[in-house]
Amino acid sequence: MSSPSQALVHHLLATRLRIDAESIDDADDLDELGLDALDKVFVVLRIEDLCGGESDFPIAEVAHAKTVGDFVALVDLWLQEDTTPYRVAGPGSRRGSAA
Repeated sequence: MSSPSQALVHHLLATRLRIDAESIDDADDLDELGLDALDKVFVVLRIEDLCGGESDFPIAEVAHAKTVGDFVALVDLWLQEDTTPYRVAGPGSRRGSAA
C-alpha cells in the first residue's frame, strides 16, 4: 500500500537524480542511489515548498533515513503532524498548542 507522499518523494528523488521515478523502490538505499546530504536537503526544501505547513520539516531526522521508504515515512509523519489541529508544541517549536 502506498502512502500519500510516496509518489511525491519518488518523483522528487528521481528529478534530483535525473532518473525515471518508476525505477525507484522504497527498499532502495539512498546512498546507493547516489543521494548525498545536499541532495536530501534540496528534496526536503522542495517538499516544504510544495506542501507548505506551519512547522519546519525535521531536517535532522533525514540523516537517519537509510532507504527511500524511510524518507517517505518521515515525510508522511511530518505531513500528518502538521495537519493535526490540536498538537502540543515541543521545545523549540514555532507552533503553539491550540486551546
